[in-house]
Amino acid sequence: MPKLMPRFNLNPVFKHWEKYDNIFIISDTHFGDIVTDTVNGNDYREKNTGIKTPTIDEQVVKINKICHKNDLLVILGDIGYLLPISKLKAGYKVLVMGNHDQGKSNYERINGPFVDNRLFDEVWPGICPIRPDIVLSHEPYDSKYCLNIHGHDHNCQLMKDLIKEKEIKPENYFEEQLNYCKANKFYYLNVCSEWVNYEPINLKKIIKSGILKEIPNIHREAIDKQIENPIHKSTKLIDEV
Repeated sequence: MPKLMPRFNLNPVFKHWEKYDNIFIISDTHFGDIVTDTVNGNDYREKNTGIKTPTIDEQVVKINKICHKNDLLVILGDIGYLLPISKLKAGYKVLVMGNHDQGKSNYERINGPFVDNRLFDEVWPGICPIRPDIVLSHEPYDSKYCLNIHGHDHNCQLMKDLIKEKEIKPENYFEEQLNYCKANKFYYLNVCSEWVNYEPINLKKIIKSGILKEIPNIHREAIDKQIENPIHKSTKLIDEV
């Protein structure tokens, strides 16, 4: 039985995730997919990032070096071929489906006395609000009251600009993105595989960065507005005798 990890304050429906040592997140693995732009046919991941797209086996090795049997792995959609999923060592696997993923039952784990396909222990067809201030999704989710960890955006203009402005090693791509988003109060983190050097990101790293501290609280905002524009107390009606 995996040991208990420090509490992440996850919402009740996701509380069982806290049984695992770490929660890792990555998106758009596109295992075996031919991912090309429509203009010149080049792999747009290589074009955007300047790093060579790894083979399926290389991707699996990179993930397994980080995410082990006592860890939980979340993939935010567009996984590509299914066979590599069975080779991932994570003790618990979660899929948040993307626009290229079809049919929830195709990805669900079958674990019986004679067969174990080692696919996903949980499959979510939409967004996952794992905490009041964190939402996981495939496509970017528009809300100023939470941090959105997402994939889908391969043509990430923010990362292109950061790479253009200064030399960044691929292993530091996510760190640079996290620092920028924290400094500029920009609450979207893109974990498409190529933008995280094909390595899953530890949720602890994101939480400990302090990026959540400045996210507007919807309740606090409502209270402040009420203080600025108080509702007039209604006059009580007294029944005449």
